[in-house]
Amino acid sequence: MQNSEYQIVRMSPWILLYRLLLAELLFVASLFIFKYLSEVVINNPETWIEALGIWILMAQGIEIIVLVCICFVWSNTIYGFSKKTITKKTGVLMINQNTYNTSNIESVKVKQRLFGVLFKFGSVYLSAPTLKETVVIKGVSNPRALAEKIEYYMEESAKNTIVPVKV
Repeated sequence: MQNSEYQIVRMSPWILLYRLLLAELLFVASLFIFKYLSEVVINNPETWIEALGIWILMAQGIEIIVLVCICFVWSNTIYGFSKKTITKKTGVLMINQNTYNTSNIESVKVKQRLFGVLFKFGSVYLSAPTLKETVVIKGVSNPRALAEKIEYYMEESAKNTIVPVKV
């Protein structure tokens, strides 16, 4: 394992690409739906062309805003790891930062779906029963390697913990 004091991990670029493509597909689908509905409702072709032009301009403006928001959310999701703490920082306008002690983590699970296995990304679930929550590290590259590092940090944290002995 690396001896680095603090390691920062970001979400996989595949997650960004997936979200951007999904948003683009939704906007294209909305244009086709609008075109179909406007042909059915509006009988005059000139009115239909004007309505479609206005809809395309509005949809493009909304699409640009959504795509920029997706990029901001992706770039501002950061996970930090050290032997003592795990930090999860998310948010664009309102930043949420949670820090967890590695000694509170009891188990580590990795979940990958089909595309995650193909493109080597997935989520890591950290069970912390003392905190009564599961910490989810979403969409990181090489989740199995990350899980191994976290387990290593958990072991190191357990070694440094002073356990009182009853006499």
